[in-house]
Amino acid sequence: MYENKLAKRQLDDASKSDQNKRARLGSTTQSGTSNATAPTASTEKPTPDKSGCLIFKAMGIMPTIDQPDTKKRICAGNAREGVFCKRGARCPMIHNNNPTTWHPATVKARAKLVENTPNLEWHSTVDRDQIKARSNEA
Repeated sequence: MYENKLAKRQLDDASKSDQNKRARLGSTTQSGTSNATAPTASTEKPTPDKSGCLIFKAMGIMPTIDQPDTKKRICAGNAREGVFCKRGARCPMIHNNNPTTWHPATVKARAKLVENTPNLEWHSTVDRDQIKARSNEA
């Protein structure tokens, strides 16, 4: 009798394990419909934000300013339109794409770079008058 209970338990465990595997893999039923559930918000990868405050129309790496303090340095991957920073939240640089919130010296240096670099310009959403005013504060 003990052997029958043990064998039954092993069969039940195997059946449950098989059901769990099918649920995880999204197996289909005999009618061809999927048993998989839609991915939840916690399992979906967020779409990276590719909206930047600068547009670089040339190929290659966008010119940037060498700033020793990374907390005052603008992340080029985040600031350039069409690309994103691969470091994400771990990046120590500025990820705010609103230049009016940057340190005035940072705005002044970035404005000078944009002015002197061909194929580099502010995005249309950036208020150039505010950039000039913020640059003059430095």
